[in-house]
Order: sequence, then C-alpha cells, then structure tokens
Amino acid sequence: MKFIKKSAFLIPADAKKSLGENGWEFYSNFRIPSFIMDHIIKVLNLSFVEKYLCIETYANQEIKASIFYDANGLIEIIYFQARKNSLRSISNAFNTIGMPVNLELFIPSHGIYPSPNK
Repeated sequence: MKFIKKSAFLIPADAKKSLGENGWEFYSNFRIPSFIMDHIIKVLNLSFVEKYLCIETYANQEIKASIFYDANGLIEIIYFQARKNSLRSISNAFNTIGMPVNLELFIPSHGIYPSPNK
C-alpha cells in the first residue's frame, strides 16, 4: 500500500512537540482513551493490518493509522499517513467524536485542530 507522505497525529492536548532527527516527537503524561481509536476505526472504515511490539496498524485505501502504546498498554499517540485529500476525512472523524476529551489533531503542514468540545 503506497501513500503520499502527508502526516497527522492525534495527541493529548498538553503534549510538547519537537521535531527531532527521527521526525516529530511528543511528550505527555496523559493518554488517549481507547474509545477514541474505536470511533476512528469505525468512522474511517479502517481494517486491522498488523501488530508489532507496541504498534498496531489499521488502514483503508487512503489512510494508514498506527497506534503507539506505552508499556502499560495505553495509547500514547495515533499517527496517520494519508493521501493529501484524506486529511479532511481524518479531521472530520476527529470532530465527530462528540465527547469532551483533551486531544488535538496535529497536522504539521496545517497546524493544530483542537477538540471542538474545549
């Protein structure tokens, strides 16, 4: 599956962001509730691809989502790779969560999309 290199990250709203040698890095003591990923999988119609170590991957024809878990099995970040026109689908899925959560959708080429419930 080949994707045009457009990235987005679903992260806790308080996460510190830094662009390092290996790409974007995020630091937060908070985690993403598992119901968020369940919602995103359903709305974006993603299918399970694989699980390797602490990363679980889901995808469809346009979007690939990698869920990064911490040592306790909690979601640290969700990393999306997508075709350019699919960034809107990711943003829409995030905006339809409809529950008060302290998350933001960070799209390096576009900025931050805070939770609409803040």
